[in-house]
Amino acid sequence: MRYLPILLLLFVSVAQSQVTEKFTTEFYDISPNSVDDIYDEVTQKHPDRESVEFGLAGLTKTNIKWEANYLFNKRICKMKDVNIQANITYIIPKLEDDYNKSYAVIRKFKKHQKKIITHENIHGSYSIESALKLETLIMAIPNQDNCELLSKQIEKTAQESTERLKLRNKQLDLHDGKLKI
Repeated sequence: MRYLPILLLLFVSVAQSQVTEKFTTEFYDISPNSVDDIYDEVTQKHPDRESVEFGLAGLTKTNIKWEANYLFNKRICKMKDVNIQANITYIIPKLEDDYNKSYAVIRKFKKHQKKIITHENIHGSYSIESALKLETLIMAIPNQDNCELLSKQIEKTAQESTERLKLRNKQLDLHDGKLKI
């Protein structure tokens, strides 16, 4: 029996965490008549054009969700595990499938599309970094007197993380400006 406490120490649960990433890409069609029409087509046909203040070319939508399980005894609530899911959706323009109006437009648009994809991939990497940082921040939250307090602290940490991600993405957009065609 004297070895039982030592044996129990070996099986003490340590909080576990996991970040799951899911990427999807949605395309929207454009059909410019000339090289000069590319920018207007891209920004006016973007499915989320009303949701921002300036013309859009591409868009990265990020939804980071967390789910935590707790262990509670009569005096303390601690985290058993936390799962974080980062859902990232890229919205990218493409020439409509049967587009054949102009080889110059095709060539110019492909260059532009590569810039858009590169820019949106940076937003995506920011999202993953944010999810991983959130995981670290949540795991560092100390035990609380009850699980409601712990849950509120996690929610506050997640909201602060979301605000930092929004600011970082806005800075990238301001730095890059409109992707010139």
